[in-house]
Amino acid sequence: MKSIFAYESSQELETIKPLVEELLAQSEAYKAYLVQNFQLIDPAQAVIWTRAEQAMTVFAQQPIPAYNNGIRIVMTPDIVEWRTFFEEMLSPYPDIPDLVRNYYQNLPEHHIQQVFFHELTHDCDVFESDYESSRDDLWFEEGMCEYLSRRYLLSDEAFEQIYQIEAQQVAYFEQYFGKFHVENFNQETYASQNLAYLMTFYANAFLVICQLVEQYESLEKIFERYHAWWQEEAELSLYDWLKRT
Repeated sequence: MKSIFAYESSQELETIKPLVEELLAQSEAYKAYLVQNFQLIDPAQAVIWTRAEQAMTVFAQQPIPAYNNGIRIVMTPDIVEWRTFFEEMLSPYPDIPDLVRNYYQNLPEHHIQQVFFHELTHDCDVFESDYESSRDDLWFEEGMCEYLSRRYLLSDEAFEQIYQIEAQQVAYFEQYFGKFHVENFNQETYASQNLAYLMTFYANAFLVICQLVEQYESLEKIFERYHAWWQEEAELSLYDWLKRT
């Protein structure tokens, strides 16, 4: 996997390079884990490391400064820029719960590592959808990428903490956006122009995957049912298929 740096100043580049080198070194064991357990066969060819504004405007019109199109990952590795991103997300909502606001204002350094791991997970062949498809299982893939990267990286305590934070986030934003349901997480969600709306769909997808893990007590069983849904072309939605069978 090649690294391509897209920064305008040599000073900024020299600051970023050590962060990227550490991140890539940290990712090797995780990639091996994905190869062994989740069919990581053909990962992205390159990572473009760049500032958030460039990630979201120059390389693609994307609302989040980290994404994977199957050929390349575009990624902002600076934790300060991610804190700014979430500050902008929360700024219109002054009464958001303290637990949620404090977490995003003091975003831990491992957030960058988890986001990068999330993007690497998208390349696993255990997911059925192609990057150019309508991706009716979008919620499942995004939620599972969050779950796998967090479950691998975080301690039990940190994992439970992010679960509680995102549960409060979902509950809070329902007063603005109505009930979140994973089946409403689709490509149109990205065009909403509301970061809180979009990122809370990610949070909700993660929470539902956690609930499914508790229900099935096994990732293998969840994926077995997921693949059966695809193979049988079931009339049920994937959510209903997984919850009712």
